[in-house]
Amino acid sequence: MNIEFKDFLEFRNYGTKKDISLLEGGSGYATVNGDNQPTCALHTDKPVRFIALLQFKHNIARGNHYHLRKEEHMIILSGEVKCVFTWPPDHENKSTFECTLKAGQVVIIQPGIVHTFIASNGDSTALEASPQMFKTQDTMQLA
Repeated sequence: MNIEFKDFLEFRNYGTKKDISLLEGGSGYATVNGDNQPTCALHTDKPVRFIALLQFKHNIARGNHYHLRKEEHMIILSGEVKCVFTWPPDHENKSTFECTLKAGQVVIIQPGIVHTFIASNGDSTALEASPQMFKTQDTMQLA
């Protein structure tokens, strides 16, 4: 059986224009106002039990872990974030998938995928949301 990253990652684009009609239509937006403050308003298709506001410093990696049960929604609020996805060390597949997300874009990461995030063009801000509560024993940190 050939397992691919596309089976564990989903990408969405909420856009960066403040548009109330998007909210009324069930979507949303992430934007930066005139004071350089990120704003995000969106609908979710699952209950949210965990939310974190994350700051990414330019060229400093965050993450490099995977979750056993937690699904992670990473919503980029400002800047650009390079995402690096790999398989856990004990997985037979050793491939890597990389992409860059900009403000208004989202990646949904299923359990079992190693994820590392790096602000690639100055500092960045993101909102992490999950339908599962955070539990330390669910996070498998890699070296």
